[in-house]
Amino acid sequence: MGRLQSGAGRWTFNSDEAITSQISVLSNLFARAFYETVGRHARININEWRAMLALARHPALSQAEIADYTGLHKMTVSRAIRRLVSSGHVIGRDDAEDGRRRTLFLTPTGRSLCDQALPLLRLREAMLGAGVPAAELKEFRRILAKIIANVRAWPDAV
Repeated sequence: MGRLQSGAGRWTFNSDEAITSQISVLSNLFARAFYETVGRHARININEWRAMLALARHPALSQAEIADYTGLHKMTVSRAIRRLVSSGHVIGRDDAEDGRRRTLFLTPTGRSLCDQALPLLRLREAMLGAGVPAAELKEFRRILAKIIANVRAWPDAV
């Protein structure tokens, strides 16, 4: 567990032990692998990909809902959606029931990209858990869900 330590009149942070740093490193390593295998070819970045995955799993989300679902900042989602719409991967439609709400969907091009990446996603998921017993992975997912809920509850995590 990371600890802020006072020493010699300055604060230090042990990033080698900090869960936040370890999660960040894991996310960065995944993003790097994504770019080398999918992003460069498709000309999309990791945030655009995360928005696409949200829409593949849950069509008809709004930008705000994508931000909530992915944990990305709403401005990051706004930029990602703008690029995905201009590249033909996502389309927006006005909500028939709520004229203020705009829902987003993958286009056939966007769905095709997700379908093409699906075998790689499954492989990466298997590689993440390689050598870890199924019971430990289940426990890890349970604990990770609790950690995510804790972070979502922070007053500044809006």
